Amino acid sequence: MTVAPSQDRSGPGHARSPGACLARRDHCCDGPRAPWCEGCRVRSLSPCATQSEANGPTAPSFWVSESIVAAGDDIVEQSEPCGDFHVIIDGWAVQYELLEDGSRQILDFLPAGSIVGLQPDGDAPPAYFVQALTTVRVCSFSMAGFLRAARSNSALALWLAAAASRSHCRSLHRLTLLGRMTAKKRVAALLLELYRQGRPWSASQREDEISLPMTQEHIGDALGLTSIHVNRMLRELREEGLLVLKHGVLRILDRERLAETAGWDDHQPASRPTSHRVGG
Repeated sequence: MTVAPSQDRSGPGHARSPGACLARRDHCCDGPRAPWCEGCRVRSLSPCATQSEANGPTAPSFWVSESIVAAGDDIVEQSEPCGDFHVIIDGWAVQYELLEDGSRQILDFLPAGSIVGLQPDGDAPPAYFVQALTTVRVCSFSMAGFLRAARSNSALALWLAAAASRSHCRSLHRLTLLGRMTAKKRVAALLLELYRQGRPWSASQREDEISLPMTQEHIGDALGLTSIHVNRMLRELREEGLLVLKHGVLRILDRERLAETAGWDDHQPASRPTSHRVGG
């Protein structure tokens, strides 16, 4: 892993060896007012949201560093203990598990605002990798410092519960995609979900498109499909005038019909299926 630190409390030019976790620390900071806190787009989704802003936005006492991770490098390594967790400020990452036979199961795609490496039992090594799909900027926080602060700060405990709940809902959605939907519905639902996740952070002036750095192989590894099958489903969705995914750009051509094809209620605050009566 190659990490280029842009700001780091360990001092300028601090080098991290390949394979080391991002910004590993045994101490906490003292509530810095970092230059990038002003105007941070993901502040409301990070633990920084629990800080008072009476004197301007500040980072919490357990903030560690801000770093840049190159595309293709790991932010978190499977089975590699790390004392910190991270919030993605810009860019896309992918969370996946590497299986014994060398195959990969993608567990989640992570846009700006995502929480990375937050382990509920502190020092336990993660059971997954997190890899940058694009150049990714992250803020890192001490896990031990967070847990100490949360003991006396109910806002932090509520933030943790909300973050865990969002992650759990995404996992349940993905399980439904894998277990109960056709290949076409899987692809349609996943791309609609990624559009909704990525749209708030998109630099595109077009409301109907976002940059999406996933390949057909990524989509297949997330949905249990081959790249050939994904290609066929994308072609069908394009020919039906629903979406186009080309050269790293996803354009939604007919969002309402795409949601109908996916079988999901696009008007809900989070992707969820339209209700059914379940017969006994």
